[in-house]
Amino acid sequence: MKLNRIFPKIETFSNSPFPSQPIPTKKPLNSIRFMETEIIISAVSAILIVVGAYLWQKTNYLVVNGKKAKGVIFKNVKDSNFGSENKSHYYPVVRFLTDKQEWITEKLNVGYSYAMDEGTKVEVLYDPDDPTNIVLNSTFQIVIFPRLLVAVGILGFLLGILELLGIIKLIES
Repeated sequence: MKLNRIFPKIETFSNSPFPSQPIPTKKPLNSIRFMETEIIISAVSAILIVVGAYLWQKTNYLVVNGKKAKGVIFKNVKDSNFGSENKSHYYPVVRFLTDKQEWITEKLNVGYSYAMDEGTKVEVLYDPDDPTNIVLNSTFQIVIFPRLLVAVGILGFLLGILELLGIIKLIES
C-alpha cells in the first residue's frame, strides 16, 4: 500500500472494511522507561556540571584572592544522616590565625568518611574579607575535584542526550 511507504510506522487492518484507514501503532512501554532514564542521566549530569563549576569558581577565587594560614584540626563534627545507618560523615573543624591576628574556628564544607586526627596541622586558604570562607589547601580539593565533577557531568550529559536522540545506543531495550 502507498500509506505504508508514507507512514512506515502505521499499520492497517487487512480484514477491515476500510483497509486504507491507518491505525497508529503504540510505542512500547519499555522504550518510554528508557527515555526517562536518559533524561534523568542528563539532568543529574547537568547538576554535576553546575556544582563543579560553582566549586571551581569558589576555589579559584580563594587561590587568586585568598590568604594562606597554618591551622589545626580542632575537632570533628559527626553527621550520621549520610548514606546508610552504619555510615557516618565527619566534618573537620579548623582553627587558624588570620593575618589580622584573629582566631577563626570554622567547620569545613567538605566532609570525610573518617574523622581526621585532632591536632593535625593543616594549611587553609581563606578569604580576607570573610575569614569563615575557607578551604583546605590541597591539590585534590582545589584543582582536581571541581574539574572532575565538570568533566563527568559533561560526559554524562552528552551521552544522555546522544542516547535520547538515538545517535548512540548505550541502554539495551
